[in-house]
Amino acid sequence: MRLRPGLALLVLVALVSGSIVLVPAVEGVTVGPGVVFRPSLSWADLSFGSTRTFTSIQVDATGVTFDGARLGIVKQPESEPRAVLVISEWTPYQTTENATVVRFSGDATSGSSLSFSLGGVVPVREYVLQVDGVEVSRPLSDSTGFVSFSWASFSVHDFRVTLGWRTGTPPPPPLLTADFAFGPATPSEGDPVSFSAAAAGGVPPYGYVWRFGDGATGAGPTAEHAFASAGDYVVNLTVTDARAVSAWAEKSVPVQAAPQPPTLSSNFTFTPASPEVDEAVAFSAAASGGAPPYEYAWDFGDGATAAGLSAAHAYAGAGPYNVTLTVTDSSPVTVVVVHAVTVRPRTAPPPAANITAAFDFTIDGTTVRFVDRSTTDGDSPIANWSWFFGDGTKSSESSPTHTYAVSGLTASYNVILVVCDAEGACGSTARVVTFSNVLLIASMVVAVVVVALALLALVLRRRARKRVERES
Repeated sequence: MRLRPGLALLVLVALVSGSIVLVPAVEGVTVGPGVVFRPSLSWADLSFGSTRTFTSIQVDATGVTFDGARLGIVKQPESEPRAVLVISEWTPYQTTENATVVRFSGDATSGSSLSFSLGGVVPVREYVLQVDGVEVSRPLSDSTGFVSFSWASFSVHDFRVTLGWRTGTPPPPPLLTADFAFGPATPSEGDPVSFSAAAAGGVPPYGYVWRFGDGATGAGPTAEHAFASAGDYVVNLTVTDARAVSAWAEKSVPVQAAPQPPTLSSNFTFTPASPEVDEAVAFSAAASGGAPPYEYAWDFGDGATAAGLSAAHAYAGAGPYNVTLTVTDSSPVTVVVVHAVTVRPRTAPPPAANITAAFDFTIDGTTVRFVDRSTTDGDSPIANWSWFFGDGTKSSESSPTHTYAVSGLTASYNVILVVCDAEGACGSTARVVTFSNVLLIASMVVAVVVVALALLALVLRRRARKRVERES
């Protein structure tokens, strides 16, 4: 079977797909320089520099067998681009001393390493590896005609294997061993765990298969896996060398339950601590943990309710009141906090001061400057200011400046001011501060006007065209 130019890609795809044997034909299998063999786990592209004819070709995971003689190849690391190997000479059954058995040029990224082997060649015979014309090693093939070579710091080189003069029985390869490390040592469920294999002995190259103990598997010298649930998982690594000898290692990986988010908690404060009847009481909440954002609901114990991070309330009668704050997060999880507020009967006011709480404010972007305008008709001046800005923050300055975190078109905040004089007389007031994103609103208005003008222009043009048509 001769590979015509139009069939070269078709045959290449068939060879890449797995272990495919081309059935012999009258003219055999003719392979031209345009045909590239890509064993799935070799990370190398293999081709011939000139046209060759074979009776059969077989592609496996790490090599190609041509008429019974196999060239095995593994390039590491697999994360780098595939190596490109071009065979210029191929006489695997060579029996003449110093004659070439195989010669190929290799091109890979600097720092790559190459392991390759010959199978089905002359048994118990010396083979000499030369790299760029310099002798590197003289291994003996085993009793089956298998011999392997390796080369580190692979970039661009000329590899040539010739038949040596020695014969004899080579020593058996060292025992194949396998081990691996993983990290972190105690992962949590859902966290990625990195595995790194270590193989020694046997006959490289090695194949690696991972079994993670939860039904999942992996391949290669390194792997990463996340365990979906907590427990102890026995991870198995099986290493297989070029002679199909296997070794394995097992280790237990303790997987912990994922850490839970902090528990939702809440509390609130109020002032004054011992209010009188009809005296305004300012309440301020705080929450943490759980899953923000939070919702706040107030029950003042006398039938009145409110919502929000802060609130103000005045009691009409004396007595103890249980104030209940209910905080709900987005889970939703709810916590309830109860504090008692004892309201004193109103004392007869001395020729006492009447304090009128009032304030003005100016807005510059998202920054607000508050100016206290509170007044008193008593002799004791106003000495204490309690500002609650409606976003969970507060101030004791007389005329503070506050910057809000505002997003969207508009936002409103209920600002509460409680003022007291040195004698304990107090007054309170509240105003709503509203922000409008003027630039965004203006740009939307402009866009609407532009569209409207465009539609109007279209209507006028149509009317003008109809008028011209009627007049003509």
